[in-house]
Amino acid sequence: MTSREDAESLSVLADALLVYSHSQVLLKRSGEELLEWFKVFLDFLRCRDEEVIVASFQPENSGSSFLLVNTPDVPFLVDSLKNILHRLPQRAMIISHPILTAQLNNGRLTQLSEQVDGDAQESFMLIQFEGVRDLDTTTIEKDIKRVFRIAQEVGRQRKSLGGKLRNISSATKKTHKKAFTEWLLNGNFICFGYAAVEISAPNGGSIKARLAEDPVGWLPQSLIPRGKGAQKARGGTQISLPLTDVAKKLFKRKKSLVVEVLEEESPLYQQDNLIYLGFRDSNKKDKKLSISLLVSSRRIVSMSWPSTSRH
Repeated sequence: MTSREDAESLSVLADALLVYSHSQVLLKRSGEELLEWFKVFLDFLRCRDEEVIVASFQPENSGSSFLLVNTPDVPFLVDSLKNILHRLPQRAMIISHPILTAQLNNGRLTQLSEQVDGDAQESFMLIQFEGVRDLDTTTIEKDIKRVFRIAQEVGRQRKSLGGKLRNISSATKKTHKKAFTEWLLNGNFICFGYAAVEISAPNGGSIKARLAEDPVGWLPQSLIPRGKGAQKARGGTQISLPLTDVAKKLFKRKKSLVVEVLEEESPLYQQDNLIYLGFRDSNKKDKKLSISLLVSSRRIVSMSWPSTSRH
């Protein structure tokens, strides 16, 4: 970068940080000190080599510790981060959170721009741990990375997730299911994850499950394992799916529509219990059962569910 580009990027970053500051921390620094801070922040933004980066910031002449966080901007970041911070014994708060328009080259930031309609919208967060010097933030950094990566999984595929729900609604013929899916589409449901699962019990034996297509978004391990033994469906080929205890319980339900509040809490938004929605279609000829399952957070799904949906 040239010195002129440096100056322009620093100016954009400084303006954004001060405009979107939620405390007096930045405003109380001297101009010389602020410039040094902003240079550190800009270098941090330039160094992002993965989807989510988090780094400790320990400035001199400050009685607090700080964390810097950078990731592509998607929904649920702020609420999810606040939940992490609220669990800590230290007093922690997001003191500034600008959304920056970045010019990227091979995934690396080259310049910050004042335009507000660019494709590369970057979320930059400055977190303060008030009155605590030299805080070991290793565990906190790992937690933020884990949750923000889930937010990225969901955020990147929001259109696809919405399309899956619309497809379910279009294919639904039963009146109560149709009314329910239309109600969900009317702003009452934000989907975190989707999977199409085919269930069978050959010769009355144990239940077997197969993925009919690749899952979309994020689903909890308690439903769709992603580790050892879990595989994706590729090229239209169905892949066997290890069945968890939670999945067995839900997949055995006889109703054509299953709505269940899970014991597991959502890592996103306000960490309420997850909601499972299962839409079932049976094929009596080959004794197979297809389940389209969706997962969201309880807080996101309105609790004034239509009475026809409680199955």
